[in-house]
Amino acid sequence: MQTIGLWTGLATFLIIALFHPLVVLAEEKFSNKIWVAFLAAGILFLVLSLRTAAPLLSAVLGVLGFTCLWSIKELSDLSSHGNRARAARHNPPRSR
Repeated sequence: MQTIGLWTGLATFLIIALFHPLVVLAEEKFSNKIWVAFLAAGILFLVLSLRTAAPLLSAVLGVLGFTCLWSIKELSDLSSHGNRARAARHNPPRSR
């Protein structure tokens, strides 16, 4: 019985579940300037994935790499959403 797909799916689920709060926390603490760290980590994990002989470890490293790269887009989305929310707080609608 092949279980590598099951373990890869579980690892993917856990990585995505852990990255969502991590990205939100990183954006709150460091603003969206932290994207460079996510880019470097993503590239590093992808290179390690290519150089790893163990199929399960290679798959998990690949998922980590692409999740780091996707986090850059999420940082951008969070930042633009935060800017709109801050603008709404500082510029409330005028009553007529």
